[in-house]
Amino acid sequence: MNKLHAAIVSALILGSLGYANGNDKINDVMENLKQEINQEKMQNGANPADDYIFEDTSSIQNNTPTQQQDTGFMQNQPMPAQNQTPSVTNDPNSTNPVRTKKDYANMPIPVGAKLITMRTELVLPITQEKYTVIEFPFEIRAEFGEFEAMLSQEEADSLATASNSQNAAEQRQPISITQKENKLIINSSITGKAEAIIWGGPYPVVVNIVVNSKKNKNSSVGYYVIREQDVYVRNGSNIKRLENNSHEKVLSIVTAAMYKDKKPKGYELKNIKKTYKYKDLGITLIHVYTLEGDHYLGEKWEIMNDDKKKSLNLYEEMFYAPNIYSISFLANPIEPKKSTSMYIVRKNENSKRQ
Repeated sequence: MNKLHAAIVSALILGSLGYANGNDKINDVMENLKQEINQEKMQNGANPADDYIFEDTSSIQNNTPTQQQDTGFMQNQPMPAQNQTPSVTNDPNSTNPVRTKKDYANMPIPVGAKLITMRTELVLPITQEKYTVIEFPFEIRAEFGEFEAMLSQEEADSLATASNSQNAAEQRQPISITQKENKLIINSSITGKAEAIIWGGPYPVVVNIVVNSKKNKNSSVGYYVIREQDVYVRNGSNIKRLENNSHEKVLSIVTAAMYKDKKPKGYELKNIKKTYKYKDLGITLIHVYTLEGDHYLGEKWEIMNDDKKKSLNLYEEMFYAPNIYSISFLANPIEPKKSTSMYIVRKNENSKRQ
């Protein structure tokens, strides 16, 4: 561990022990780090680093997506199975004229979503009887053409029987489309295809939606995220600028980012809460979030001392695993029934960029 990294860890410990200069020291270390990087860049004829270390916007908590039920999110709208234009439901909460305009192009990408580069024309396969979300980098207005159903004889007979029923509750609703801010939410009980024009961006986007049979296991994408090409280039550039520094400096930057709950520019936030109990050690581990770069991962954990009487001493070997570069604790030891934060920086073994 070099002097810079050791200084950051020392500042973390000072802050956790209640020293007044703990936060000041971490800020001083980061300022020194930026100055050192700038000096190296200028010596090499490059531009100063300036503000590339952390996102300018806000803390991770403000950028973290939350999962909650939304009664207006998915609404079923009946539509005949024949070739007719599907109706689009606008979510009532998305038409509030006083709400703040969101920066959809730079919102966190949900875990498991499929990234698609925005073009003038897109083909998006979805699965029958499965809700699919299509997320755009801007607030949208969708115009749909005719839905061309591709029915088996059994499906056609079933729909004909339902449409002739006098009980409206028994009638099937073949396809539902909901438009909410920058998202389309689609669910179709029949196979077929439709064409839509998406307005709201720098140019109209033609989207060809193909509803495949639920028996087709290859069409299982449930969430598409459409992003412009320059977003990939910009994020990739920011990551390279950060990770082209020395190994020790990258560890210092990522560790300090997690301590301040900030996201390094270009890094992706993955907020997946997981809890693990270790009775033999008397602790509970809670995964708070992961920051993913090209070659580095930063992980923030909460460690709970489950013992009611004894304090718990922490040491790095308790949590060591292959490809871990550094482990830091906010407070050590942990008092009974108390918790502290742990910051791990490891190698990104699933890097998308080589």
